[in-house]
Amino acid sequence: MLVQIFNCRAALSGKVVQHVLVAHCCQQDSQLRTQYQKDCCTPYRHKLLPYIKRKLAWTQVSSMQLRTFSKFNRGIVYCNAASSATIIQPVDKGAFLKLQNGSDIRGVAVDGVEGEPVSLTEPVTEAIATAFAAWLLDRKKPDASRRLKVSIGHDSRISAQKLQDAVSRGLAGAGVDVIQYGLASTPAMFNSVITKSEAFLCPVDGSIMITASHLPYNRNGFKFFTDAGGLGKVDIKEILERAADIHKSFTDESLRESEYRAAQCVKRVDYMSVYTSDLVKAVQKAAGNKEKPLEGFHIVVDAGNGAGGFFAGKVLEPLGAITSGRLFPNHIPNPEDKEAMKAITRAVLDNKADLGIIFDTDVDRSAAVDSSGRGKHHRFKRGYKNVIDEAIRLNSFGEESHLAIETSGHGALKENHWLDDGAYLMVKLLNKLASAKASGVGQGTKVLTDMVDGLDEPGFAIELRLKIDQNDADLNGGIEVSGLSNVTDGSSLINAQVRVSGYGGWFLLRLSLHDPVLPLNIEAPSNEEAVKLGLAVLSAVREFHAIDTSALDKFVQV
Repeated sequence: MLVQIFNCRAALSGKVVQHVLVAHCCQQDSQLRTQYQKDCCTPYRHKLLPYIKRKLAWTQVSSMQLRTFSKFNRGIVYCNAASSATIIQPVDKGAFLKLQNGSDIRGVAVDGVEGEPVSLTEPVTEAIATAFAAWLLDRKKPDASRRLKVSIGHDSRISAQKLQDAVSRGLAGAGVDVIQYGLASTPAMFNSVITKSEAFLCPVDGSIMITASHLPYNRNGFKFFTDAGGLGKVDIKEILERAADIHKSFTDESLRESEYRAAQCVKRVDYMSVYTSDLVKAVQKAAGNKEKPLEGFHIVVDAGNGAGGFFAGKVLEPLGAITSGRLFPNHIPNPEDKEAMKAITRAVLDNKADLGIIFDTDVDRSAAVDSSGRGKHHRFKRGYKNVIDEAIRLNSFGEESHLAIETSGHGALKENHWLDDGAYLMVKLLNKLASAKASGVGQGTKVLTDMVDGLDEPGFAIELRLKIDQNDADLNGGIEVSGLSNVTDGSSLINAQVRVSGYGGWFLLRLSLHDPVLPLNIEAPSNEEAVKLGLAVLSAVREFHAIDTSALDKFVQV
């Protein structure tokens, strides 16, 4: 038996001790990598009560109500102060709506960064999960004999376990069966709504991925899926509006009831084994059903301490590849980051590898480096969900579109349900390697290198980030991008961004979804032409005092 202490606080300032102990009577799923304090372990259930009393003696809680449950091979002990009430801080609807980040939800989940208070608290998270359950129920309309099932996965962030527990309580309180996958990838979470496997409790009716992609450690968020794909902006807004109303109705008793229900209906499943098995089979099929089609290939995997470490051990090695890397602790897990790409390039060259693969935190983005250390990005309009939706629209009108991809590394294939799955994109490259080797065509990764030979990189390319005062981010950022469309000919304004061609190149200025920033991308035949484009931007933005142009000033040396 393993016992975990969390949120053990004295009943000070009106706060009560809640869900103090969780005792797991089954072997802990190693995939979850849950860490337990050594002094909290006890091998016998009957020793828990005196142990709890010793641990809580300092809280001076006089009246304790103990309840134990045993379900799904787990024993759970909850301790609640019977005489106090939980203080639930009020959160208005505006604060909930600020959590929207396009088609995702993002917020601050842990303290540690000055000026960034926690906005994704456990009660807020529980309200969001309850709202998703209500939204899902409205659309699925199951008969009275069937309960909805929702799966939950998370990346490797330090707030993952806390938020997973809160999501579980919110779903369970709404009458939904909860299935926890633990450490998982975003694409796997979508696959769980279309996989047919009774053994793994699939398909589920909806899924939630707890992730904030490559954002700093203190952030976290949620992505939502149904069998129709990821939820859109309108859906997210509706869920947050519902969550704001639900949060107002929370009471100490209703939160305790959600805990009770979660103890009864939460199950744990190793779904990643299903997902990785499908990837392995796809490569084997491309090689004529050969068991180890990548035998002899040396492939480096850079997961950046994210959730993508599984790709080396559970996909490449079963296919016969020699692997190295897996976890690179010293850079942001982001295929779009220059330092990250330098790290994977060095690893490929230092190890004399045939191929290098890099993932973002939740594995919905990826990039590849060939044996010569070259990496290529396709460059398209920003906004991966917009790109995917446009590809779906084109196909609906009979215009064939098989790939939707954008510069951040999000790439979605029609054959893969329009899911932006970084691991699946890498499998497509591995298919080329495996089939070429099986047929005796090409040597090593030359078959991949030949695919990009003849494609030229721009003579000069740079990205500058113009910071905006947070109080004016939406207003001034929107005005600035709109006003810039009149600067020169050949411009196109789409949503909150403008693309202008000139001097043999182009620039793209847009309002970031994640931060109060205007990213400026410039590509030109040379540095001189790029500076001319930069000066055009500078002349247009200088009058807006909320925009920090220091990075642009330095580039054009004004």
